[in-house]
Amino acid sequence: YVLRAPLDGTVVRHSAPAGRMVAAGELLCEVVDVSTMWAELDVPELELARVAAGQMVRVSSDALAGHEFHGTIDHLAPEIDAHTRTVKARVRLTNEGGILRANLFARARVTLAPSGACALVPLDALQLAEGVELVFLQLAADRYEARRVRTGARRDGYVEILAGLEPGTLVATRGSFLLKTEVLEGSIGAGCCEVE
Repeated sequence: YVLRAPLDGTVVRHSAPAGRMVAAGELLCEVVDVSTMWAELDVPELELARVAAGQMVRVSSDALAGHEFHGTIDHLAPEIDAHTRTVKARVRLTNEGGILRANLFARARVTLAPSGACALVPLDALQLAEGVELVFLQLAADRYEARRVRTGARRDGYVEILAGLEPGTLVATRGSFLLKTEVLEGSIGAGCCEVE
């Protein structure tokens, strides 16, 4: 008996070989349309304020070198995963040539909405002390002040400073670790790094 699928697609599962008796309602095979695939992104909770439905996304994978796929975020899950502290975002991708596969690991770049001017400092300038992210402002040739900051995107050896530092402010870079050990010894948590 010949069965015809009600849609064009690709058979991804087949559980009924020829000659086997089957019961009514039994699943014989699964047919899917792979011309469109969905990418599920794990968005860190700290980036949620800057990610929204409708933003453009570029998706690439090491397994598909030289190929890049474009889409937009069409859905953000209403809850944060308690273990990974991320939110699922869904992106619809056109699968030209059928090279995208289910469960493929990929990397996504989300085009964020402009957030206004912000400072950009070398990663060497950023220090972490007891969970507090700090930079050291240069007040004079031999005077520095610890400043608590909120960071954003990191790329090419630089980090975006979203709060706590004005663009154009001089900060310590290569010597910032030494400043942390000398200046903040025993003082983290005692009000030295309060943000106004």
